[in-house]
Amino acid sequence: MLSFEEILKKEIVYKIDDIENVNIQKSIVYKSTNKEELMQVEVHHYLL
Repeated sequence: MLSFEEILKKEIVYKIDDIENVNIQKSIVYKSTNKEELMQVEVHHYLL
């Protein structure tokens, strides 16, 4: 499993590389099984 930091790094990369591709973003976010982490990553989406 990816650490929260690794997920955020990947999210940032995908968000910048392909803002339209929501499926890639979701597939990475959902690798986190911790709901608090998932919420933080989702909030991070909106802040970008």
